Amino acid sequence: MENRKDVICPQLLYLDPNDKFFIETFLPEANLGEARDVSEDEFRGIMHDFGRNVKSLHDIKLKKFGNIALEGVGQGRFDNWLDMFWDFFPCLKECAKEINMDEATYERIKEIYAEQKDYLIAFNDPRLLHADLSYNNTRVCPKNGKWSFSGLIDFADALAGDPLFDFGEFLGDCSGSWKEVSLMEETYLDGGKFTTTQRKLIRFYAVYFCLWWITVTHKEKKEKHSKTLYNLVNMRFE
Repeated sequence: MENRKDVICPQLLYLDPNDKFFIETFLPEANLGEARDVSEDEFRGIMHDFGRNVKSLHDIKLKKFGNIALEGVGQGRFDNWLDMFWDFFPCLKECAKEINMDEATYERIKEIYAEQKDYLIAFNDPRLLHADLSYNNTRVCPKNGKWSFSGLIDFADALAGDPLFDFGEFLGDCSGSWKEVSLMEETYLDGGKFTTTQRKLIRFYAVYFCLWWITVTHKEKKEKHSKTLYNLVNMRFE
């Protein structure tokens, strides 16, 4: 990563050999969620730079799938992408209990998974993923009186996998709003747009994140992620 000048991110200064913490250089000045009075034009510029950086990140090809082991960068532990989702149904069952999920929603989530299963089996082009894209990990700073993108932070959860996975995580973090994703794709796809098939995949990944978040977060955030989950499940792509 330190040799990739087109990916704006911190430089690793120290990595604890016991994998308890790491120290990296500081990127100014605030997380995107903390920045105040960001205009629409500034926000568009931030998302465009965000898209360019994520594209450069995803250009890095890796080997196996899943979490990247510290002792073997580029080596996930799974031989196929489907195995990354081994916990999907356990998370679904636990989530259903946590939020008293109705039967129709439960069955629809199973359908959303089934729609993508063949793709998850066939996908065989693992790329470097941030795997924790969010407002909190997007840094911005004032430049010439305007807010601008200053980089991505916190690569502790980096994965080898499908680039659309990153967009799904960000979609989930944005409560199921496509606004940010649509701005990012303008530069990520050089003016193109995600296809309906790709958007359904992104939605699936966002559902996966929401199920996981609901099982591990406190009550206030459970409610937020529950609303996002229902929003995602009821999306239409016509």
